Amino acid sequence: GIGLMIVLIASTMYVAAWMVDYFVFMPDFMDKFALKAVEDLKASGAPQVEIDAKQTEMQELAKQYKQPFFFIMITYMEILPVGILVTIISSLILKRKNVQPSME
Repeated sequence: GIGLMIVLIASTMYVAAWMVDYFVFMPDFMDKFALKAVEDLKASGAPQVEIDAKQTEMQELAKQYKQPFFFIMITYMEILPVGILVTIISSLILKRKNVQPSME
């Protein structure tokens, strides 16, 4: 329980930091990200149909990313699953064994 609260607090801090970073310092991040994704596809020799589909997909993603709820949910999905996995693994490693008192 404590580990999950730590993950939730850390994830929330990450989301808040990314919001400040994105909206204040890098408002053109999604444009650059989309351009890079399309350029990588072109460099790999993909057919034009696939490139056009990727451009459309990236434009839609950029539009959705401007909506605060979508932005927050996507950002949580970057870090929260990893944090939960680490919490589960560490809790299994650190789990105390129940020691039964001897009846002597």
